Amino acid sequence: MIGKLLYFSDFDNYEKYEKPISGETYIRKQMGPVPSHFFEAIGELIDEGKIAESSERVINYSKYKYSSLTDLDISLLSSDEVQVMDDTINKLSHFYSYSEEISQYSHGDISLEISKRRRNIKL
Repeated sequence: MIGKLLYFSDFDNYEKYEKPISGETYIRKQMGPVPSHFFEAIGELIDEGKIAESSERVINYSKYKYSSLTDLDISLLSSDEVQVMDDTINKLSHFYSYSEEISQYSHGDISLEISKRRRNIKL
Protein backbone atom coordinates (compact mmCIF):
# COMPACT_ATOMS: atom_id res chain seq x y z
CA MET A 1 0.00 0.00 0.00
CA ILE A 2 2.77 2.46 0.90
CA GLY A 3 4.52 1.88 -2.42
CA LYS A 4 1.28 2.49 -4.32
CA LEU A 5 0.63 5.72 -2.37
CA LEU A 6 4.11 6.93 -3.27
CA TYR A 7 3.54 5.99 -6.92
CA PHE A 8 0.23 7.85 -7.14
CA SER A 9 1.63 10.86 -5.23
CA ASP A 10 4.64 11.04 -7.53
CA PHE A 11 2.58 10.82 -10.69
CA ASP A 12 -0.15 13.18 -9.47
CA ASN A 13 2.50 15.74 -8.54
CA TYR A 14 4.13 15.26 -11.94
CA GLU A 15 0.81 15.84 -13.71
CA LYS A 16 0.16 19.05 -11.74
CA TYR A 17 3.64 20.56 -11.44
CA GLU A 18 5.77 18.64 -13.98
CA LYS A 19 8.08 17.23 -11.32
CA PRO A 20 7.91 14.11 -9.15
CA ILE A 21 8.16 14.15 -5.38
CA SER A 22 10.63 11.29 -4.90
CA GLY A 23 12.34 10.96 -8.28
CA GLU A 24 12.08 7.19 -7.80
CA THR A 25 12.01 4.68 -10.65
CA TYR A 26 9.03 2.33 -10.51
CA ILE A 27 9.16 -1.32 -11.54
CA ARG A 28 6.16 -2.97 -13.16
CA LYS A 29 5.20 -5.99 -11.07
CA GLN A 30 2.25 -8.35 -11.22
CA MET A 31 0.56 -6.52 -8.33
CA GLY A 32 1.26 -3.07 -9.81
CA PRO A 33 4.08 -0.52 -9.70
CA VAL A 34 6.71 -0.77 -6.97
CA PRO A 35 9.42 1.81 -6.17
CA SER A 36 12.69 0.20 -7.22
CA HIS A 37 14.43 1.03 -3.93
CA PHE A 38 11.43 0.42 -1.67
CA PHE A 39 12.71 -2.62 0.22
CA GLU A 40 16.19 -1.11 0.64
CA ALA A 41 14.68 2.09 2.04
CA ILE A 42 12.37 0.16 4.40
CA GLY A 43 15.33 -1.90 5.64
CA GLU A 44 17.40 1.22 6.29
CA LEU A 45 14.56 2.91 8.19
CA ILE A 46 14.08 -0.20 10.34
CA ASP A 47 17.85 -0.48 10.99
CA GLU A 48 17.97 3.22 11.97
CA GLY A 49 15.08 2.73 14.40
CA LYS A 50 12.84 5.16 12.53
CA ILE A 51 10.04 2.72 11.72
CA ALA A 52 8.73 -0.62 12.95
CA GLU A 53 7.41 -3.36 10.71
CA SER A 54 4.71 -5.87 11.57
CA SER A 55 2.93 -8.41 9.42
CA GLU A 56 -0.14 -10.58 9.44
CA ARG A 57 -1.23 -13.41 7.21
CA VAL A 58 -4.20 -12.52 4.99
CA ILE A 59 -5.57 -15.41 2.93
CA ASN A 60 -2.57 -16.30 0.74
CA TYR A 61 -0.15 -13.41 1.35
CA SER A 62 1.47 -11.43 4.16
CA LYS A 63 0.20 -7.93 4.83
CA TYR A 64 2.92 -5.62 6.15
CA LYS A 65 2.30 -2.55 8.30
CA TYR A 66 4.81 0.17 9.11
CA SER A 67 4.69 2.50 12.10
CA SER A 68 6.79 5.61 12.59
CA LEU A 69 8.97 5.59 15.70
CA THR A 70 10.12 9.19 15.30
CA ASP A 71 8.50 12.55 14.66
CA LEU A 72 7.67 13.20 11.04
CA ASP A 73 9.97 15.71 9.33
CA ILE A 74 8.40 17.13 6.18
CA SER A 75 10.73 20.12 5.91
CA LEU A 76 12.16 18.84 2.61
CA LEU A 77 8.71 18.83 0.98
CA SER A 78 6.98 21.84 -0.50
CA SER A 79 3.46 22.72 0.64
CA ASP A 80 2.22 21.63 -2.82
CA GLU A 81 3.90 18.22 -2.42
CA VAL A 82 2.39 17.78 1.04
CA GLN A 83 -1.03 18.68 -0.35
CA VAL A 84 -0.69 16.17 -3.22
CA MET A 85 0.31 13.46 -0.76
CA ASP A 86 -2.60 14.30 1.56
CA ASP A 87 -5.00 14.28 -1.39
CA THR A 88 -3.64 10.92 -2.57
CA ILE A 89 -4.01 9.37 0.88
CA ASN A 90 -7.56 10.70 1.20
CA LYS A 91 -8.48 9.50 -2.28
CA LEU A 92 -7.10 5.99 -1.80
CA SER A 93 -7.50 5.40 1.95
CA HIS A 94 -10.56 3.20 1.41
CA PHE A 95 -8.17 0.63 -0.13
CA TYR A 96 -6.23 0.31 3.16
CA SER A 97 -7.62 -3.09 4.07
CA TYR A 98 -7.79 -4.31 0.48
CA SER A 99 -4.29 -4.52 -0.98
CA GLU A 100 -5.53 -6.55 -3.93
CA GLU A 101 -8.04 -3.82 -4.84
CA ILE A 102 -5.45 -1.04 -4.91
CA SER A 103 -3.29 -3.28 -7.08
CA GLN A 104 -6.19 -3.66 -9.53
CA TYR A 105 -6.80 0.08 -9.38
CA SER A 106 -3.14 0.78 -10.17
CA HIS A 107 -3.31 -1.44 -13.26
CA GLY A 108 -5.82 1.01 -14.76
CA ASP A 109 -3.59 4.05 -14.21
CA ILE A 110 -2.77 5.84 -17.46
CA SER A 111 0.95 6.10 -16.59
CA LEU A 112 1.13 2.34 -16.27
CA GLU A 113 -0.84 1.86 -19.49
CA ILE A 114 1.57 4.12 -21.39
CA SER A 115 4.55 2.16 -20.08
CA LYS A 116 3.29 -1.35 -20.92
CA ARG A 117 6.26 -1.97 -23.20
CA ARG A 118 8.78 -0.92 -20.57
CA ARG A 119 9.60 -2.69 -17.34
CA ASN A 120 10.55 0.46 -15.42
CA ILE A 121 8.81 3.81 -15.19
CA LYS A 122 11.02 6.83 -14.52
CA LEU A 123 9.72 10.38 -14.21
